[in-house]
Amino acid sequence: ACGWQSFLGQSLHLEAAPDPLADLPDLDAALLGSTVHRALETLLAGPPEAQGQARKVGRPTESTVREHLAEAARAVAYGEELRVPGLIAALALRAEVFVHRALDVEFADTDSLHIQGCEVRGELELKLPGGGVRRLSFLADRADRGEGGAPIYTDYKTSRPPWVQKGAAKRAEKLAEAVLRGERLQVAAYAASQESAAGRYLFLRPRSGAVDEAYAAALAHDAPAVEAFRTVGGELIAAREAGMAFARMEKPDGSRPQACDWCELSEACLRHDSGARRRLVENLDQSDGLLFDVWSMPERKWEDQA
Repeated sequence: ACGWQSFLGQSLHLEAAPDPLADLPDLDAALLGSTVHRALETLLAGPPEAQGQARKVGRPTESTVREHLAEAARAVAYGEELRVPGLIAALALRAEVFVHRALDVEFADTDSLHIQGCEVRGELELKLPGGGVRRLSFLADRADRGEGGAPIYTDYKTSRPPWVQKGAAKRAEKLAEAVLRGERLQVAAYAASQESAAGRYLFLRPRSGAVDEAYAAALAHDAPAVEAFRTVGGELIAAREAGMAFARMEKPDGSRPQACDWCELSEACLRHDSGARRRLVENLDQSDGLLFDVWSMPERKWEDQA
C-alpha cells in the first residue's frame, strides 16, 4: 500500500490531470469498470424492497443481459456527460465479455444464487498497535446468504485473475500472502466483519489458460489471513493517523512496485528522481517501530506466520 497515493486521493481528493491532447472521449478503465458493476448490480439485485432479504436469483437470459448492459452503459456515460450514441454502444459491447465471465463463474455449478443485496454496506472494528479501537466501514458489490445465514461478500474486479494455481487452497495461500503485504485487503475486511462471514474476489478479465475456478479467490472468517488482516489493518490506520504517508517508490528489496505503472497520481510523485528515491529509502531502512513495520510490510511471507 502506498501511503502517499492514499493521502493524495483519499485525503486531498486529487485526481489525475486531464490530457491536454485528448479531444475525443475514450473508453477508459473507470468507465468500463463502472458499466460492468452497474450491469451486474441491476441484473442481480432485484427490486429495492427485496434488498437485505435473501432471495433466489437464476441466470438471466441473453436478451436481459444485453438490455441491462445497454442501460448501464447509457447511465454511466450520461453521468460523465458523454452523449455519443456510438461510444455508448461500444461501451456496452466491451463490458459484455466481463459480465458474461461473471455469470459463467457464478452459475457454473448452480442454477440459482441466494442474494441478499448489491452495494451492501458493512463495518468492523480494528485494534491499533498502541491501544484503541477504530471502526472501519466498507461497501461490497454483492452479499449472498451463506450457510447459517452469514453473508458472503463479493467484490468484482475487471482485472485478470492474479493467481491460477490449481486448487482453492493454493489460491487462498497466495491471497493470504497479499494480505500480509498490505494488499488485497477488501475481502479480508469482509470476512472479519462478523462471525462466519466470508469475502471473495471475482476477477472478470479473461486470462489465457485460467480455469473458471481461478477467477474467484475467497477467505473465510476463520482463515489465518483474516487475523493477519486485523494486525495489518490496525498498523495502516495507526500509520495514517500518525501522518506516515511516504511514497512507496521502491520495495525494501529494491524492486519497483507494479502499482506505480498504473498510478493515476504519479505526476505528484518523485519516483523518477533517483536522488529523492535513494534518500527516502535510506531513511526508511534506518527507521524503527511502526514506521519500519509499514515500510517492511511487502517483505512479509506467509510461512513466517505459520
